[in-house]
Parts: sequence; C-alpha cells; structure tokens
Amino acid sequence: MSEKGLTNISLKKINKSKVYQYIYRKKKTSKQQIVQELQMGLSTVSQNLNLLE
Repeated sequence: MSEKGLTNISLKKINKSKVYQYIYRKKKTSKQQIVQELQMGLSTVSQNLNLLE
C-alpha cells in the first residue's frame, strides 16, 4: 500500500477515470498531450487507452 492508503487496484481505477475524463473534455487529443497534462507515464496512458478502447 502507498503512503496515501491507495491500493494498486484503486490507483489503476483512478488513472483510468482521469484518462477517460480528459478525453471526454478535450474530444480530440493525442497520447502525448494526455501524458503531459495528466503527468502520467506513456505506458500508463497507453495501457488505459487500450482498456477504454
């Protein structure tokens, strides 16, 4: 468990939700824009995009 008390599963759900909400708001974006705006790693963003697809 991390310092904030989040489990790995909880963190993954939060990240997926952030990616989804960002795409929903922006309508048109790129992986790199998501990485920069949400300050996540490229692999994290890619994994979440695959899940959402």
